[in-house]
Amino acid sequence: MADTRKRYQEGQQFSALAMEGMIRAALGEPDLIDDIDAETAFSMQIAVLGTLLQDRQWTEVELEEFIREVEQTAAQYM
Repeated sequence: MADTRKRYQEGQQFSALAMEGMIRAALGEPDLIDDIDAETAFSMQIAVLGTLLQDRQWTEVELEEFIREVEQTAAQYM
């Protein structure tokens, strides 16, 4: 998490505890982000997603599947 925060200009503004809460919320503990405002949450999500996309050696098939899953998840919240 500290590495992710260092990679982004505004990353140092993110609380490490809040970032952990965002990740844990994505894994099934949504109440951990109740106190995070929408703009901050969105910025943290972009930082984490950017790190995932940069660090992993995605094959084209894996990336397409990842995008498909993200689209399905986003559709549930729209």
